[in-house]
Amino acid sequence: MTHNVMFYEATYYEAAQLMAELRNYLSYQISNDTSENDHNQKLEINFQAMIVSSRLTQCITWLLMQRALAENTLSPSEALEQKWRVTNSCLFEEETWSQHNYLPHGLKSLIVRSTNLMNRLQRLDHAACQRLQQAI
Repeated sequence: MTHNVMFYEATYYEAAQLMAELRNYLSYQISNDTSENDHNQKLEINFQAMIVSSRLTQCITWLLMQRALAENTLSPSEALEQKWRVTNSCLFEEETWSQHNYLPHGLKSLIVRSTNLMNRLQRLDHAACQRLQQAI
């Protein structure tokens, strides 16, 4: 296993840990944190939680694709396909969550950490694509 694969492995575990933390937060804590919020605030809180879930799913998918590439079960030309890119859709770009002071602290923490992870993976994705294009 190369150094890069080990790095991706550690990053995969970081993403999986964030996903598990989100699941636990949604299962056990969010109802306590939102008990005094009105209906519209609860909708926004759940919307932000779904964005975190989508962001983490995309991160994990990219990391699994990198593993498949390292294990030669995915070709470099397949890895360059657009469907594997880490994209920051307009849904993820808007930092509207920071405008809502009623968002629970636990969710804000997950938003920030998942955004930081996605930003790191976007940089890695860009660099990996450049390397693959040069290799082909």
